[in-house]
Amino acid sequence: MFCHALLGGGARYHQLRRLLENSSLSSEKEKVMGAVYNQLSITERRRIERWRHAKVPVDEMVRVLKRCRSTIFRESKRNHFSDECMPGCDGYYGAAAQLMMADRRAGPQADQTP
Repeated sequence: MFCHALLGGGARYHQLRRLLENSSLSSEKEKVMGAVYNQLSITERRRIERWRHAKVPVDEMVRVLKRCRSTIFRESKRNHFSDECMPGCDGYYGAAAQLMMADRRAGPQADQTP
């Protein structure tokens, strides 16, 4: 009711309400899940890779990328590369992280062979 009075009531209020209901801002996904987050891009992943190898503090990465601290830590943990055949190459690699993300998004059907 406050918004109704603030917007001058009547047609303007209903017009704005219809616009918001029909916009992408009020999609079904947002209603169910809450906020919508942007995935890290390959560019951001490559920057994280370079910074981790250069031992840049996570707080500095957070400031530059404008991402949550937990996003950087989660990304580093979830997409850590390790291979028994190449023990000296363990670490975070942006390109490998992008491939792992694509595999997870594809779901279990990507692992099956015809």
